[in-house]
Amino acid sequence: MTPSKARHDSDHICSAFHKLLVAGRTPEIEEHLHSVTGLDRTRLFSRLLEIELRAKTLVQETDAIAYIERFPEFAALVVAACHTYAPTAIADIASSPTICEPVGPDQDCPLFPVVPQDILHRHSTEEFFAAGEFLMRQNEVGDSLMVVQQGTVEITVSGQSGETHLIGRAGPGDIIGEMALLTSEPRTASVCAIDRVQILRISAASFYQLVEQYTDLGAFLTQLVASRLEKGGCDSLTEKVLNGYRIRRQIGQGSMGIVYEADDLTTNRRVALKMMNHRLVYSRDARARFQQEADLIQSLDHPNIVRSYNRFDAFHTCFIAMEYCKGRTLRDLIISESPLSEDLCRKIIGGVAAAIRFAHSSNIAHLDLKPSNVMVTENGNTKLMDFGLAQMVNETGQPDDTISGTVRYMAPEQRLGAVRDCRADYFALGCIAWEMFSGGPLFCDSAGRELARDFSKWNPPNWSHARVGVDCDICAALVPSLAVEPADRNLDIDQIALWSSG
Repeated sequence: MTPSKARHDSDHICSAFHKLLVAGRTPEIEEHLHSVTGLDRTRLFSRLLEIELRAKTLVQETDAIAYIERFPEFAALVVAACHTYAPTAIADIASSPTICEPVGPDQDCPLFPVVPQDILHRHSTEEFFAAGEFLMRQNEVGDSLMVVQQGTVEITVSGQSGETHLIGRAGPGDIIGEMALLTSEPRTASVCAIDRVQILRISAASFYQLVEQYTDLGAFLTQLVASRLEKGGCDSLTEKVLNGYRIRRQIGQGSMGIVYEADDLTTNRRVALKMMNHRLVYSRDARARFQQEADLIQSLDHPNIVRSYNRFDAFHTCFIAMEYCKGRTLRDLIISESPLSEDLCRKIIGGVAAAIRFAHSSNIAHLDLKPSNVMVTENGNTKLMDFGLAQMVNETGQPDDTISGTVRYMAPEQRLGAVRDCRADYFALGCIAWEMFSGGPLFCDSAGRELARDFSKWNPPNWSHARVGVDCDICAALVPSLAVEPADRNLDIDQIALWSSG
């Protein structure tokens, strides 16, 4: 299997695993690992464990023990991951003789599965510290990160009046010092050896050289940054300020990046910060798409479209500051409250229609309409989000041999990577509307089977079957949306957009 194919399959598995967790299911990591071997298995386990731990409201010592019993070959990875979410709860496990042996290749250090051991050692230096020695001090320049190989360190923060606060401990496999390296700011904490400590030190120049060469290291970097920013309690990054924005918490993640809730310290307004996945930073096309999203959102000033305020670089990646919408995604709403009332369905469909009508008037096709990209605010307004796959199109559409989007909401021509225009959004709108009325998706097969679906033998469903008693006028208005041929999707988008006003 080629590296690119392995990454694609891993992304698909992780996406499916995350969706099951969001839906309240309890997927087993083992089931998703059975077809993967070697380094790809190690990488996939690390990602699935990270997703599962983020979904837990509380990580306890018993959780770490259970994971180690299930996955003894990944014991150190389990400890390192659990330590991020509950350092005090697993302190005894992290310092046990079994776990605190020196870090070995392809096993204990999270970087080894990503970067070959010989390459990593070529870009690092090995250092030793006696008990009581400082590995790094608060406020000094951060020009490197360290990987603990043996021993235990204590992490502390000093307050303005001189008091010292203990943050936690770190052991073999833990990475320290990465935040100062990423932000080019002084270190925010001190690290002192409790016993004899052995570390690998990687300079900033070497680290970014490795990130450019090994794209999976970029993915690991994003997860590391996300976990540091996400941690609560007595943490050196609590209330971290980036470019004038104070981080509050993580609120979502997608294929292009991770989204945080933050405060704009200049305007005193709440914002959503979207951080581009480090795996994509060195992809010229991906970076261009991310920047294009910022440009497109800034050009679309509409009450049903999330606004963009600013963009900046930090943590060696890109950020977009956007309007913060307090509420729930349509996906969450369908899962928790289905079936939705007919009036609510009408209003939401109308809001989405108004948003895409406005975007289409600027020749912008969204091309990734789905319930998780629609926010329903607390005051009942509808906001269309995530223009990461949006494109400028003309009346005749444009050819594109790539297939991107969420398959079950894609128009037939979009699934083929054929010529597509704004009418692809009409098909996705029909899929969303059907799911709202029926409580389940119109297309239920796997992504692979959906891409292979033969639409020459497919007939649009009868809208009256979505739910008993749906208003005939609603059904009649939505019928054209699911036409197989774009030319037949003569949707009266202006009329449907009026539904949003009541």
